[in-house]
Amino acid sequence: MKTFLYLPSLITIVLLSIACEESPQGRPGLDGGGIDGLQKSHDGLAPTDQGDGTDSTYTPSLNPCRRPQKEASFTIPVSHADARWKRRGTWAGRGVQGYLDGPRHQIRSYNAPGRSGFFESGGEYVYRIYDDTTGRYLTLAGSARGYLDGPFSRARFGGWGYSAGLRTSCGPDGALYIFEPNLGVIRRMDFDAREVTTVTKDVSLARAMVFDGNGVLLIVGYGDQLTRVHPDGMVDKITIEAALIGHGFSVAMDRANNRLYGANRCSGEWYIWYWDLNAEGKFVGVLSIPQEGEPSRDLNATGPFEGTYLHCPAGISFGRKPDYKTLYYGGGDNTTFFRLDLTNEWIDTWGPIDEEQETPYEDLGWVEATGKFPSGSIVSWAGTPSWDGDDIFLGNSIWPSLIYFERVQ
Repeated sequence: MKTFLYLPSLITIVLLSIACEESPQGRPGLDGGGIDGLQKSHDGLAPTDQGDGTDSTYTPSLNPCRRPQKEASFTIPVSHADARWKRRGTWAGRGVQGYLDGPRHQIRSYNAPGRSGFFESGGEYVYRIYDDTTGRYLTLAGSARGYLDGPFSRARFGGWGYSAGLRTSCGPDGALYIFEPNLGVIRRMDFDAREVTTVTKDVSLARAMVFDGNGVLLIVGYGDQLTRVHPDGMVDKITIEAALIGHGFSVAMDRANNRLYGANRCSGEWYIWYWDLNAEGKFVGVLSIPQEGEPSRDLNATGPFEGTYLHCPAGISFGRKPDYKTLYYGGGDNTTFFRLDLTNEWIDTWGPIDEEQETPYEDLGWVEATGKFPSGSIVSWAGTPSWDGDDIFLGNSIWPSLIYFERVQ
């Protein structure tokens, strides 16, 4: 009797499991555009209602590679010597690890939240994005750890970590290209079709990657090999002059001069250099790391390139409207940012020790936790300066938050 009593219940459970697995929505609360209606919470926090699981929360602006920028309100460009910024504190995040979508000041994350979007690990393995129209972060893609292409709501990502960071680059087609270190593949996120596809499995390692001016994805690994993924999917390699690539390596492309810039966090002889792709990948140093016995200024001091001393800086960027004469450098463990005048070989520093202090200023010092300002490590995959108009944003990875520098002059 007991067998017949429980058998229908068992059959019902199996049928329900099959139905959920075959559902085009993936799981309750998910629609074809990502995790819209389902809100996760941790540490006993109540869920935040974000909708009913329909397409209403998805807008065409939810594309980190084509996000509209606010108009600049200054007559001089950001590269001008008189341009100034002031740090305004935390723009997003609460400095507490966890997983919670919602208004930007209330979210929790395991990684530093991006100004546009960011990948989340910490057991979630999803892509989260900020919606400028609602002022909220939402989870747009991913469902569980793994490797599965398809609609955003069903796609799975393979995971990454401190020593094996996920690399991304926006393509000229408006899609986001990602290298997943635990899978060894290049994948493409199409925000119009809301779909993840695999581009190639022929790339075993990517320390950093960026698109050149011809739509070719350039991938730097170890040694003297530069991998190129062409628009038609063909993959080849060229030889460049070898460089010591340390932890937290990042790149930026000078499309006017066909130069591939690289930056280390704190190893080797150079903070920043470039490979001249017009000269068979020749290595050219830009900002040197003072070696033992060599003269140097105080930590983070504004001044000429020669003698510059930094503590584990982060990622590099040519900015929103690049002139390729000015390079921006995340401050790394200093939660600051630097502006490099490549023509005059001069570095300016902006930072938060004294809110009233003039910027740039001569002696910053290593920022410590004070309670008044966020501090911590800005790793290269989170610490490349991002932009909204003339304002600059830096991700803080230790206390997950997004730091905001407002253009004031």
